[in-house]
Amino acid sequence: MLLLALTACEGGPLGGGDVATYDLTLNVLSPSNQAPFDGLDSLVLRLEHAAGEPEDYELSSTTGSPQVTGLSDLDGTRLALLGYSGGELVSYGKTEAITAHDETDVSATVFVSELANAAWLTLLEQPSALGAVASDGLGSFWRFGGQKGVYWNDGIPSDAVMRLDIAPPDDLAFHDAGSMPDFEGENSGASSDRVGHSATLLTGSADDAGMILIAGGHEQDLDFLGTSKTAWLFDPVSGDWIEPENSMRAARSGHQAVEFQNGDVLLFGGWGTDASPGTLPRMPITAEIYRRGERKFEKTPSALDDEYLSYGAAASLGSPGILHCGGFEISSSLWSSTDRCVLVDVSGAVTEVEPLPTPVAHLAMVPLGEGQAMAIGGVAASALDFKDAGAGSGETWIYDAGDDTWTPAGDLKVPRGGLVAAALPDGSVLAIGGNENMALYDGIAGDSGPMVACAELWDGSSWSLLDGCSAGDESGSLPGAVYWPSIATDPDYGVLVVGGLDAGNKATDGVTFWPAAPAL
Repeated sequence: MLLLALTACEGGPLGGGDVATYDLTLNVLSPSNQAPFDGLDSLVLRLEHAAGEPEDYELSSTTGSPQVTGLSDLDGTRLALLGYSGGELVSYGKTEAITAHDETDVSATVFVSELANAAWLTLLEQPSALGAVASDGLGSFWRFGGQKGVYWNDGIPSDAVMRLDIAPPDDLAFHDAGSMPDFEGENSGASSDRVGHSATLLTGSADDAGMILIAGGHEQDLDFLGTSKTAWLFDPVSGDWIEPENSMRAARSGHQAVEFQNGDVLLFGGWGTDASPGTLPRMPITAEIYRRGERKFEKTPSALDDEYLSYGAAASLGSPGILHCGGFEISSSLWSSTDRCVLVDVSGAVTEVEPLPTPVAHLAMVPLGEGQAMAIGGVAASALDFKDAGAGSGETWIYDAGDDTWTPAGDLKVPRGGLVAAALPDGSVLAIGGNENMALYDGIAGDSGPMVACAELWDGSSWSLLDGCSAGDESGSLPGAVYWPSIATDPDYGVLVVGGLDAGNKATDGVTFWPAAPAL
């Protein structure tokens, strides 16, 4: 642990010529698989004030207990550490907002990790898959439900709510934060255990901003009789659970949930309820919107009348609405990937747009700013039995709503489906985990794999593997090779990836973090 002793004294660059006098001790935590302060040429302390320009102070040393004097007053200020090697920013971390005035002794803790490599955090106490993870936008990540055990076989569902703090960090582990309330399942009664649900942070400035919408899911693998219409609002600050005015319009699990620019949430796709025990579950063919102002769910006025909504991907385009692409279609009990794309605007109107250049299911999609989104990887399948695997795709494409076109964005180094992805504040994109071959129901396929432990970074022009990872490696960016992990992004702090399924379709216990690079 690095220890910084910081002192504000006369001569500090406080606005208006004022000075402040206080002592601040900054404790620094770093991940077990990294040494973010090794080989640095310089280490900079940045004061990111709530208002005004940030201030930078170069520390006297990159080792031991370097000191700095002359700091200005802190009032809701975040402290950041920036490590440079060869003039390049290579390590970074920042605190929560701190206040320090005259004659104040303050202690704070900051998590610092390398920007180009994955940080492995404390492993989960119990393996987890098919749960939901969300950021609260305040430096903490929340994990809801999920299961341990083997997918499609002996999965044991959970109702646990867990919390991990990045700012301020504690021991970089998830800790018990309660349990979820009962969710009413179709044809099965109430249960608090849940898998396949969604968790969506509500942003903006409305009264419910900062709450997390937990929607749908089911009780246990293969028990689609327990698929639920139930939704709740979770308040991370108070720990309260608030029930909306009505239930979801369709029972669904494994669905998509994406926030519109105005703060409402679109939910669509996934699996519905078994027609009868042991049969293929129905798939909801209508989308619905959670209207935050009324705290109600409503069906979209335009029907989405195809099954392809399952195992597709979606992202917000900003003002045009939400783009959904890919997925699968079934004909004569055989499945094929689809290239179909639709745009859903905030009114719920559905418009067909330019299809994907390659039909894929099990893909990932991320927003790239107003009117643009990136589609990444997936599985290209044509007329396969549901137990047969299609080959992973390495193609990535950028959609532009302005002219309704797709433009190639370079190929992944490792083709994959069942991956997750995140857009970072600096415009780069992470592609994480996945499976080089996947079936429709991957957990019961005999020829799927291998799983992928590698992450890749798109820098605006091309993709590169992180951490020296190679295809087929059992570990790399991630502690182990997984597909379908849970992912959440805090734009201020970074991206967290939790659990997932391994090559034996068992839930895993890895927790991995990528910091959000600062704007320089």
